[in-house]
Order: sequence, then structure tokens, then C-alpha cells
Amino acid sequence: MTTCVSSGMRACTLCGLGSEYPRNMYSLDLTSAYETARTSAAPGELLVLMRINDESTELVHGTGLHPAVTLALQVGAVRVVREQFNGRFPGLLQLENAIATVEDEVTKPWLPPGQARELVLFDAGLHDNVAIERAHHDAPIAMALDEVERWFNRLVAVVAGSPPSQQGVPDDPEFAARLLIVREALHHLKISGLRLEGAVQAG
Repeated sequence: MTTCVSSGMRACTLCGLGSEYPRNMYSLDLTSAYETARTSAAPGELLVLMRINDESTELVHGTGLHPAVTLALQVGAVRVVREQFNGRFPGLLQLENAIATVEDEVTKPWLPPGQARELVLFDAGLHDNVAIERAHHDAPIAMALDEVERWFNRLVAVVAGSPPSQQGVPDDPEFAARLLIVREALHHLKISGLRLEGAVQAG
């Protein structure tokens, strides 16, 4: 019987040990979440974890027991809304400008190409919106890159004037910023899969 080292509970999905998610995992900081995930990862497997905060985006990665790299990228959900969207849901030009700004930041982390099978993202807002569509609210959500891209295309359609109810995407500026950040991170870090978790608290 395997027990999650962080919570003392069986079946921790972050650790890959089952289907129940221990909610007190959300009290860990990102480094601790990495160290917990490492306990069930294959030796030498590259782990990449990210959390989108208000003013910055934290990213840790490594292949050892502890993260080799810890970064604070200078793009966050509230910051993008304030500086790129002018405090409201963006238009097409604002979205294009935001893409360029986010690209400059997410290209900073260097990862060995093709070695990370997924990006683990702790983000309650994105998780909850995707979970509504999938009708499973507590479990981590696995998404391929092309599914993330379809969500982004639906966002672009709303930005261009399509009704949010028709696209199933909220016209919420922070949601737009968060989806933009994770989409650009996946593309530029060349990671083909995403695992959406809820919220892990700052340490």
C-alpha cells in the first residue's frame, strides 16, 4: 500500500498513486509540490511545474530530488490584464500585444527539448472552467496541446465578437490572461501535455 509522503493519505494523484486528490496538497508551495511529485516519477524524468499568480508566474523544473531551476516570470494574470488589456476584456490588437509580451518571458526557461511529457499547472481558475465543461470538478485534468489550442481559439472567437455562451468561454479578462500564459508556455517550452491542478498556496 503506497502513501503520499506529503499528506499521509493513500492515492495522491499529483504523485500518480491513485484517483483521490488530498486537498491539503494545496497548502504546499511549488517547490514542495515538485519534491512530492518526484517521489513517484521515473529516475531522471524532467518535471515541470507552474503556478500563475497575480503579478508573476512561478516555474520550477528539474530531474533530481529538488528543482534545478526556480523562476519568477514577469507575467501574471492581473499584471497582463492591467498592462496589456487596459483593465478589461481584450480586443484583438490587445491580445496580439499580450502574446508578444508573454512570449518574451516564457522563452526564458531552458528545458532539454522533448524530455518533459507534461506541464503541471496549479491554477484554480482555469481548472474550474475546464472542469465545468468536463463535469468532474475535483480531479486533476489532463489536456493535450491541441485541446489547449482549441480553448484558445474559442477565446479568440469571443475576443472577435462571438457570444461567450456560444463558445463556452467566459469573457473574463483574467481567464483570458491565464489561458494565454499557459498556451504560450506549452508552445515555447515544447511540452505537448498539460495537467491542470487546483491551487497550490504560496510558501
